[in-house]
Amino acid sequence: MLNLPVELLEIIFSFVDREGIRALFQVSRFVRELTLRHLLSRYHLRMADVHSGIINLPPGAHFLLPIIYSISPIQELIIPAEKRRLARLVSILHELPPIPQVLIRGHIYATKNITAAALIAALSRNGRDPVVLVGLGKVTLSLPRRGVPLRRGLWLTPLPEFRRSSLAAATEDLFWGSLLALPFVLVLIIASICNVYVTVEWLWRRCFTPPLNQVARIMEDLGAMTGNSMHIQTLFASANQNQFTLVTFAGDTALQIPRIPRFSRAMSTAVIRSLDLGYKLRVLTVGVDAEVDLSALLSLIHRHDALTELTLKTGALHSRSYSAEPLPPPYLGQIDRVATPAVYVPHLLRVERRLTTLIITPAPGPRHLSRALVAISAHPGPLLSVLTLYLRPPAHNLPWRVARDVEAESASHSIRRLILNVALKFTAQDVESLPRWLGRFPALVHLEIRGGAVNSTQQPELREAIAATYTGITGTGLAVTFFL
Repeated sequence: MLNLPVELLEIIFSFVDREGIRALFQVSRFVRELTLRHLLSRYHLRMADVHSGIINLPPGAHFLLPIIYSISPIQELIIPAEKRRLARLVSILHELPPIPQVLIRGHIYATKNITAAALIAALSRNGRDPVVLVGLGKVTLSLPRRGVPLRRGLWLTPLPEFRRSSLAAATEDLFWGSLLALPFVLVLIIASICNVYVTVEWLWRRCFTPPLNQVARIMEDLGAMTGNSMHIQTLFASANQNQFTLVTFAGDTALQIPRIPRFSRAMSTAVIRSLDLGYKLRVLTVGVDAEVDLSALLSLIHRHDALTELTLKTGALHSRSYSAEPLPPPYLGQIDRVATPAVYVPHLLRVERRLTTLIITPAPGPRHLSRALVAISAHPGPLLSVLTLYLRPPAHNLPWRVARDVEAESASHSIRRLILNVALKFTAQDVESLPRWLGRFPALVHLEIRGGAVNSTQQPELREAIAATYTGITGTGLAVTFFL
């Protein structure tokens, strides 16, 4: 049969089923070359896919990975979540060079899942490299260590609660409480300062325990993470830094990016630029002192079209990222609610054009708030209609105390509802200056003052001052509401 012309053999092989082609592929090198294209086609793959480096494997095709890699390196691998075949996939990946990206489609439960941990370890290869885990709405950094985190300690049972139903019982409680209070307080102080159990366990691990196995460490850090898919990426923070592995569980509706110690700015930027949490992500929060690059954050936002709410804490963005780097062009996304410090408002409004609600959290001084209000007045379009200001001591943080006469170009014509959450008591100066400052919002319909800043005697006076001074363009009066 092998003496037949190659063209005739090609026609014959085209009629062989999947199992027959797989058996023929192992006959000889000559037959392998003839059946390669037919073997790939039986699993819905083409030679163009192999040369592109992006492989979408169907179920039961894991054995093709060494064959594909012998033709062209694999840059991205997409496989279904087959529980019974993932262990076989781990053994195959150990024999291949590292694959930069692996996407497992299908529901993944990582709780005590040694196969998922072994798969991550097989792709990260170097046990000393950090692994960044994103799931359950949080970001976790997994580093080499000598055991599970020390979460236990020496805790004493609290004193029992005595009954106080009679004078005798109260006297007895007082006697025993006075007698036992001092020793228990001393023991609790000593136990909190020098926790014997934790100290001994830490010293034992440090001196005698070998490092924790990479698979066991990753499985411990994965915890109860779950998702509709698992995306494993090998990233480089910079040209001079070691690689790290990013593992993303897609399907969460909310994500919080905290400040992680030992997390460099370059690593944080690489993680945020590569995150893809799927179409369900709705709420994004960047924690205190996270120092994220603004351009990386905007790229993350643009990849998630369903994102509707963004919250930035103090120090969430790195100062150089929005003061020196050029910003991307305006983006018409779906975000309609942003809570942010005043210092970030001018930079966010330049790129996010569909905001309807803006919440400005307490600012360290009136200068940033003044710039934020100027940026709001320059914001194009009528969508931004609700503005909330959180105002905290000292008194010079109140914008109407430092504001001058409102100019026509500094007026915000889109704001229709203004919420002032004030943590200061109003004075006669505030009652006089607030109505003039409201001229900055000529389209205002509803004003809410919260926090109990205006007492009951000042409320009628402030209403009259606003009615006499404030003149809007809506043709209706300004509704003023006070909340405690």
